[in-house]
Amino acid sequence: VAGDGGFMMNSQELETARRMNLNLVVLIIDILGLLCFRGADQSVQILGLLLGLGMLLRGILTLVAGIESNADGRGIVIFAGAILAVGGIVVLVWPGITLTVLAVLIGSWFLMFGVIEIIGALRIRKFA
Repeated sequence: VAGDGGFMMNSQELETARRMNLNLVVLIIDILGLLCFRGADQSVQILGLLLGLGMLLRGILTLVAGIESNADGRGIVIFAGAILAVGGIVVLVWPGITLTVLAVLIGSWFLMFGVIEIIGALRIRKFA
């Protein structure tokens, strides 16, 4: 799924992706995604690998697109690409802690969202 989101890239990033043969990368990511169905431990390792590689590749492509661009705001594109690439390297070097932090953040967000939904439902119920 992550590899198939190329339609969301802007035209400069798509040009760079074509030159860098991104279709091969998409194929590799899809194969790794299918391997996630083999076992829980392997799935966590592959998830870390996919997340790290995805961030690293997206960061590199964004960085290259920003460097090659002459448009206004290219500095923010270069900065975003650099942050994504560094984040991808961090995930690849420390996948366990990164996935743990990510799971805690997402779990906390779901918990807060659930509490807000319950409070909203109780308030709406008063008006019914």
